Amino acid sequence: PRGHKGIVTHREYANSYYGDFFDHTRSVVGDSALIMSRPVDGIDFVFLDFSPQRVVFSGWVGDEDPTFEGLENALKRYLQSAWAGYTNFGSDIGGYRTGNGTLGRSKELFIRWFQLGAFSPLMENGGNKEHRPWMFDSTNETLNIYKRYVSIHYQLVPYLYTTGTVAYEHQRSSIQPLAPHQSFINKLIDDFKPSTYNYLLGSDILVCPIITNPANVHVTFPHVDGNDSWVAWWDSSLVYHAGQSISFNNISLENFTVFHRSGVLIPLRNHYTSDKMVPDENHITFLIDQPDSVKAHPVQVRDKSNGLVASYNLQMDGSLLFLVTAHSTLNIKLTIRRSPFTASQATICNSCSFTKKCQVVYSDEYIAKNFNTPKYNQN
Repeated sequence: PRGHKGIVTHREYANSYYGDFFDHTRSVVGDSALIMSRPVDGIDFVFLDFSPQRVVFSGWVGDEDPTFEGLENALKRYLQSAWAGYTNFGSDIGGYRTGNGTLGRSKELFIRWFQLGAFSPLMENGGNKEHRPWMFDSTNETLNIYKRYVSIHYQLVPYLYTTGTVAYEHQRSSIQPLAPHQSFINKLIDDFKPSTYNYLLGSDILVCPIITNPANVHVTFPHVDGNDSWVAWWDSSLVYHAGQSISFNNISLENFTVFHRSGVLIPLRNHYTSDKMVPDENHITFLIDQPDSVKAHPVQVRDKSNGLVASYNLQMDGSLLFLVTAHSTLNIKLTIRRSPFTASQATICNSCSFTKKCQVVYSDEYIAKNFNTPKYNQN
């Protein structure tokens, strides 16, 4: 393109186009305003970085076909966007473009795509033909699974805010691909063949997308900050170790291959207001599995909790000391899902200026107790 001062490069034009719209929107609406713009997408068979990184708090990776190949193409753009340093993004659940038949996409594809969306920084559903979850069967199976994963995404809001804030401050992405780094900006899309689409969401959640039907996923568990154990999101009795490679086969529709690091505190928002639809921002829950280290790395919650910091220590007597900074507005709950000691052996201590607002629960049952799912088939 040509500007009033002469030739303008693609990068200069894109920075001005998206940057000016972002800045103007915030000048009118306020600093909480966001725009939805593309991070890395494909054009004319090559990858291209569209927006400047500073404006992509809720990006989407372009319009994809409503097929499993389209889902894989979206994930290719996930990886390229992450390596390019874009903070938060997602994709159109089910693919934006039109497909065959009345629905335009299969039930299986739709479910696998919204499961990915639930464990992405941005979960958004829309596009051509059918995207309403109650339209995919007469039994409400799709709708019920959809509700579960939407609820999980809302529960993850404190975690997503925290990881997103830290990522933005360090000029990196909330998504950390496990495939070796391969920047394909301005290179042919078809030449990009990553070894895996698995990624870390933040540093504590391992997401392993399902891109085939039947659903089969291969996982090699990574080392992260010296922590070598990973716990299945759905079943805390399933613990895996860094370097271990496992194939999960014939994964049921309601299940999804996702894991979190053992011994770390995961901030969640799982209390709801009286209408059961809107999360209650006055409550926060910390989930912990396998608290087997002497001292947990502190987690600073960076949503609306005013930077609350939580951590724990295992004491010499075998008790667990849960530590939170002073707070006056939040109701805090610590949920221990599985521990090296039994409930009767555990003595939980609160160190908090407002201990009456702290509650500790020892439970082998995950907070979202209605999300019971079959165990993985693995070999």
